[in-house]
Amino acid sequence: MPAVDTGWQYPQLAGGPPFGIMRALGDLKGAATRRLRFNSARKRVNGIMKLFLIRHAAALDGADDDARPLSDRGRTRFARVVKGLARLGVELDHIAHSPKLRAVQTADAVAPLLRDEGTTEVFDALADTPGGELFAHLASLDGDIALVGHEPHLTLLLAKLVAGEDGLYSELKKGGIAVLEGEPRPGGMRLTLLLTPKAARRLA
Repeated sequence: MPAVDTGWQYPQLAGGPPFGIMRALGDLKGAATRRLRFNSARKRVNGIMKLFLIRHAAALDGADDDARPLSDRGRTRFARVVKGLARLGVELDHIAHSPKLRAVQTADAVAPLLRDEGTTEVFDALADTPGGELFAHLASLDGDIALVGHEPHLTLLLAKLVAGEDGLYSELKKGGIAVLEGEPRPGGMRLTLLLTPKAARRLA
């Protein structure tokens, strides 16, 4: 099945999916930025979805885990991450996020990337280990989708979508992003980009 071309292919390691390769992508300014620019496809092509997995930005400590807000530094630094994504040409049709406050606030920061008719929603399953409810919901969505959540749930989801089985990649840093393309089912997607917060901020 043909994949949607983003202009960037994450290098595959011999022997299978790119396990254990969470790393900075270096200085992405200039020509590299142009090479990474995303095409804007509103609808799936032959069942292909573009999926952005985004870990919440840095938050304050607190006894009530559900109510921990982003720190001032976390807000400021993640705003630059979003500017970096905008420079890459990222546009979204839908954002689903965990009900935890730090994820809600991170999703709010990502909202400027929504297209004119883009939507957001709270999805409780993003605060838990990924299972059938999350995969069924993904299958119902169309366009370019962002999921804002937590670790280790996001990288467990990434492993399931790419490898079709449980496994743990190196975790996404707070404010980090993984981009996948393919059919939103176990084993149906491929990892096209891992973007650390530091690398994304360099694009801003």
